[in-house]
Amino acid sequence: MILLAVVSFCALIVATVVKERAFQATAEHTQAVNRFDTKILGIAQAIGTQQESSGLPQIFEMLKGSRPLNPAAIATGRRKVDELLLAIDTGSSRFEQAKAELIAKYPTDAKSAELAATKLELALAIKRRYLDEVGHLLDFLTEKDGSYTMSESGPRFQTQVDADAFNAFLNRIVTQERDMAARQIPQK
Repeated sequence: MILLAVVSFCALIVATVVKERAFQATAEHTQAVNRFDTKILGIAQAIGTQQESSGLPQIFEMLKGSRPLNPAAIATGRRKVDELLLAIDTGSSRFEQAKAELIAKYPTDAKSAELAATKLELALAIKRRYLDEVGHLLDFLTEKDGSYTMSESGPRFQTQVDADAFNAFLNRIVTQERDMAARQIPQK
């Protein structure tokens, strides 16, 4: 009888230890997933914060004629676009590292991590195309400096070719903005 009690007690201890380890593993897994989610959120917030401080909205106000055109702001905006593109590359690399770490430790999360990767990479690719177009527009304006004047409705170019090129840049930017809006990607 005592032997049965000892065996039962040992079985209870083993069951408790197994249950505690399972709970600990679940807690560790939850923490790993939370760290992964936090990294994704951090990447998005960092890019968003950089874009907010980029001065791009003010440049678009200048191009609409709402503000006086400032060539220095255009040059600064171009540098900020390059910084944002670098932030996207850095964020993408950080995300890939976080994804690899999560999958290495918890292979069962591979499908979820890949789904998150697909969504994030799509959002970053769209944001990259948008910033590329903004960068091209700012390069064009810098290159054409002196060959246009500003009016209440925006720049007036000396040649129709330049005006058409400017409008083509704007149309591509608007297309990218629509794509971001359709996918609920913050624009500015």
